[in-house]
Amino acid sequence: MRNFIYLDSDKLRSFSSQMFEGVADFVVRSEQSNNETSAEQKGPVGSGRTLADIFKESRATTELRFLEDHAYSIFEDKISESKMIQNVTFEQEILDLPFLKVCGQTKINDTRATNALVSNFNSIGLALYTAINFQSLSEKSLGKFPSDNDLKNRAKAEGMQMDQKLLSSLSTLIEFGLNGMLEIEMTFPSFSFTAPLKREFLRENETILIQKYSRLPHKHFTVVGSVTQVKDHIITRDINNVGDQDNIKKAIRVLSEHMHSVEDAFAGPSSGEIVLDPIAVYLEF
Repeated sequence: MRNFIYLDSDKLRSFSSQMFEGVADFVVRSEQSNNETSAEQKGPVGSGRTLADIFKESRATTELRFLEDHAYSIFEDKISESKMIQNVTFEQEILDLPFLKVCGQTKINDTRATNALVSNFNSIGLALYTAINFQSLSEKSLGKFPSDNDLKNRAKAEGMQMDQKLLSSLSTLIEFGLNGMLEIEMTFPSFSFTAPLKREFLRENETILIQKYSRLPHKHFTVVGSVTQVKDHIITRDINNVGDQDNIKKAIRVLSEHMHSVEDAFAGPSSGEIVLDPIAVYLEF
């Protein structure tokens, strides 16, 4: 049995429709048929919908999710039978197969949350210092509570304040380089796997996910996906100078090539890192 954390419905339908007829089409047709309108039990005047429509839409969403879970099980069974997937659980050579199934200790990296922490570090630090020391500060103040500047200086002495320009610069770099990326990371002795996730395909929002499993879950997650980048296999290329081009179009193309170098410095894979395009992330029972 699988407890799905993430399931990319679009990829599942695409691969399924190419591998065997009927499964993906069945899911799509079921979604369409469950969204048919009904004229029973009118809702409030002017609502433009009926109660039957609302109940049917809710039921259709649930039924579609069940169908997708079943469709995924069929899909994984099929690629396993066809020897198109490699199970990776420890130190071993990565084969040149269409899919990898990786199971292991997991980290959840949410750069959107990280950037929010960096952006609000001083506000959070000041609030934390004040809350922790409120009683003692009140007792010492004798009716005159410390000023905001005094509180900031005290919080800074405790390591709860940083230079605001530095924080703003870090926030800009995180936003530019990582752009709110959410990823699963699995580390093995001599290589690691990362899988960027689309938030819309999470089964629960990231806040609930973190509350349930933490950012460093003790449960072993399973990720199934295709290899997209391997740091040690990336070919380096010579890039021309923008100023040497004879028209604007060529200059823009070269500028795009230079963008790759900038992006690689921020978000490119590290040595031994394998990037996966994930179809599913789940806990297996």
